[in-house]
Amino acid sequence: MSKEFDDDEDNGIKVILIGDSGVGKTNLINTCAGLEFVEGKNPTISGSFIEKIIEINNEKYEVNLWDTAGQEAYRGVTKLFFRGSNIVLLVYDITSTLTFKSLEEWAKTCKEIITEKFIFGVVGNKNDLYLDKKVTEEEAKAFAETINSKFKLVSAKTDPQAFTDFITELVIDFININKEGNKQEKKNIKLDNNNIDNNQNKHRCFGWFSKFFKKKNEAK
Repeated sequence: MSKEFDDDEDNGIKVILIGDSGVGKTNLINTCAGLEFVEGKNPTISGSFIEKIIEINNEKYEVNLWDTAGQEAYRGVTKLFFRGSNIVLLVYDITSTLTFKSLEEWAKTCKEIITEKFIFGVVGNKNDLYLDKKVTEEEAKAFAETINSKFKLVSAKTDPQAFTDFITELVIDFININKEGNKQEKKNIKLDNNNIDNNQNKHRCFGWFSKFFKKKNEAK
C-alpha cells in the first residue's frame, strides 16, 4: 500500500515521478511494486509513495517511489513534494507530443526547487501503444542529453520490469556519484589541513565546524 505524504520522511532513496496528468505515473509505480495495472485510473490529486527494496551487489536499498499530481490545478501542491528528491523521473506519454514538450518546464522547476544533489531520468511510457507513437526516440534522447539524463521506453501495462530495471540503473548511478563526491570532499579537507600551519589551530577548528554544519544543513 502507498503511504501518505510525511514531511519528515527522510529514509531511503527518494525517487519522484513528475509529468503531465495521464502519462501513467501511478500505474508505473504500482506495477513496479507488484500491484495490478488499472485502466482509466482517476488522476492523482496529492502525493504518496510506495516503498520498494532493490538489491544491488548483495546490498539492499530502500527506494521510495513518489507519485505526484500532473494536473495544472494541483501544480502548486505537487512542487511541495520535490524537496529531498534524489532521482527525478520525467515521465511522458509517447502518444502525446504535448506531454513530452512539458518536460522542459518540469525539469526547469525541479532545478529551481531541489537544493540537494539529484539526477534526472527521462521515461517514455505506454510503449505498448508504439503504433500510435507521436514522439520519436531520437527526440526523447536529444532532450535527455540536454539535462544530462538517461532515457528509457517502458510500458506499465505490458512490461513493468523495464521500468524497474531503469530505476535500479539510476539508483546505481546515484550511489556511485555520491561515493565520488564523498571521496573528493575528503581529499579537499585533507589538502586544506596540509596547508594550515600550527599557529592557525583556531581557524582550523572554525573551518571544520563550518564544514560540519554545512554538511548537516545540506542533509536536511
